[in-house]
Amino acid sequence: MSKRLTLPQLKQATLDKAATSGLKPAHVKLMGLEPVADVSKLPGMQKFPAVGGFRIPYFDLKGKPLPKVCRVRYLEETRKGFQLAAEAKPLRYVQAPGTTVHVYFPPMRDWATLAKDTSKAIVITEGELKAACGAVHGANVIGLGGVWSWKSNAQGTTLIDDLKQISWTEREVYICYDSDAVTNPDVLKAEVMLAERLTAEGALVYIMRIGAMDAEETALSEDGPPKRPKLGLDDFIVRYGYDAFIGVMDTALDPEESSEKLGCYPYDVSRAFHEYNARYLFILGMNAVYEVDQRRPHPAAAFQSTIRANDYYDGIAFAKDGTPKTVRKKLAKAWIEWPGRASVNSLVFEPGREMVHDGNLNTWRGWGYDHAEKGDVTLWTRLLDRVFLGARAEDRRWFEQWVAYPLQYPGTKVTTGVLIWGHQHGTGKSLIGEVIGCLYDPAHTVVLTEAAFEDQRNQWAVDKQFIVVDDITGRESREYANRLNNLITQPTIKIDPKYIGAYDIRHCIQYLLTANDSDALMVPNEDRRFFIHGVLGDARLDPEFGRLIMAWARSVEGRRALAYHLLNVDVTGFNPRAPAPITDAKAAMIETTRTDLGNWVTHLKENPELVLDAAKFVGDVYTAEKLYALYDPSGDKRTSARTLTRELQSQGFARAAASGLVIPGEGRRHAYIVRNAAKWLAAPVKDLAAEYLRGNPPLVSKNKKY
Repeated sequence: MSKRLTLPQLKQATLDKAATSGLKPAHVKLMGLEPVADVSKLPGMQKFPAVGGFRIPYFDLKGKPLPKVCRVRYLEETRKGFQLAAEAKPLRYVQAPGTTVHVYFPPMRDWATLAKDTSKAIVITEGELKAACGAVHGANVIGLGGVWSWKSNAQGTTLIDDLKQISWTEREVYICYDSDAVTNPDVLKAEVMLAERLTAEGALVYIMRIGAMDAEETALSEDGPPKRPKLGLDDFIVRYGYDAFIGVMDTALDPEESSEKLGCYPYDVSRAFHEYNARYLFILGMNAVYEVDQRRPHPAAAFQSTIRANDYYDGIAFAKDGTPKTVRKKLAKAWIEWPGRASVNSLVFEPGREMVHDGNLNTWRGWGYDHAEKGDVTLWTRLLDRVFLGARAEDRRWFEQWVAYPLQYPGTKVTTGVLIWGHQHGTGKSLIGEVIGCLYDPAHTVVLTEAAFEDQRNQWAVDKQFIVVDDITGRESREYANRLNNLITQPTIKIDPKYIGAYDIRHCIQYLLTANDSDALMVPNEDRRFFIHGVLGDARLDPEFGRLIMAWARSVEGRRALAYHLLNVDVTGFNPRAPAPITDAKAAMIETTRTDLGNWVTHLKENPELVLDAAKFVGDVYTAEKLYALYDPSGDKRTSARTLTRELQSQGFARAAASGLVIPGEGRRHAYIVRNAAKWLAAPVKDLAAEYLRGNPPLVSKNKKY
């Protein structure tokens, strides 16, 4: 853990942070920015990280500080433990819970006069330092604590009181969010709704787009779309100067004609385009349009020709004599061609990361709980007591670590799956998956039937973190078992939706399977991927208990308590890529689902002398064909030497030379070391060939015919 900053160091860090926004020490003093050694000691902030930052007081229109109204900007690391290890987004700004939402009026401007003078334009941005930067340069900039902080559900108002004090009729208003706004659906939606609200108040609203102006900063990256730096209002002014900022304000953009990306769109004439921006994103790497609310992509061609074919806007056309006239035009096509459209490079799924990650839309939407809080988890403990009745303590501990690890380290690929089986219904094997699923956002978890799970297009995997596959009956299907193994281990998964090109996403799904039978899945001897547990006893859980635990798991308090419990489970020693432990139930399922051929190979592995000597096989190295003839001397078994080859490999029999043995008169033969493996693995190839011939002497015909 890094060394904590002293109060003098925090004071200097406050000045340094303000300087990045173009603010001088005199501005910091005027704003009343004060270093705080321990944020958790401020009134109402006891639950926030106990590290240092600086306090930002808020002011009324007359420049007087508002009592008990402030926000805090952290200067020290707020993450710790698994949050830090998982590179979770750090907490930057906090405000005491329950306090009223206010607008930040930088004390450098005379807001009491400006509020009444509608001839003066106002710029609205997100953040106090950005607003102060604009204000010290001469712009009338007010700051929001967040892009939605112009309204308050708690206060039951669509426009907070601070903004109601301002006369909006016929006033020019510029909404200036950060340069990456066009990649963030939440910001775009907030932007449009604010524009609508202020337009309803009579304001002349402009949507302002800022960004990099340097040629080298807008060049194409190696893999395609440009990677531009994120710039806020303050960054833009510090980098390019206040005159450049005014130049952007003065650049009017027309969505039909302008190819420029920096400037201002009059909202009243570009409303339809911005409303589309709040609903859709163009995905450059897929040539598709992503419908934000429905969380699904559409082919760009189908989006224009079918899905939104009947959407129009009032555009401008010119008669032959040059007279302009209003005509109805296709909106979807025009929006796709518009340089100001909302767009991202691709779709990614990165649990724990921000919505926009490296220019991609992160479709992860958060957890099923708002925050973790210590509480009563007796029902969870009782459920584990029942499901793991009679199990080894280390098996139960491993399972709870398996559940906890993805919560503590979001996005980590855990390369093991869990299969819980039990003959009796109502013993908790499915219930435990439903309870765990409550910790995830509903969009990120699902209970599937086996039939749905077998859909090869894998659309069931879109945006998922935790999947329960109920009542599997894979039985003796090797293909099914192999597919499960691949799904559990592969780092990416291919999504192949209809009418859109297939694409890969990072695969961090955890799989919990349930079954009613002890032979539900063919498990090879050397399996590394499945933790298998059998629920003992026929006693069913009381239906009332099931109702109680699900009501608890779905409640706000229950989810908070279970999250807190699992986030504090000690996962020391749990390796997300290590093999699953061999439980008694797993050993039994391996034995139960092993084929007759598999049993024979196991017998050969465990008792090679007994099997080989009985058949007068003197050597240690044999081909699969030779061994198959030993297994099926009459040729009436419904399998093959090829199947035996797979079984030999799955049970760990080593090949005698990777490329095969060259045998005089026979050519290249692929053989296996059946006994004395330690000796033959270290032997030269010529000795292996001699040993093969010892056990497989060439046939000598007394009556050769040519």
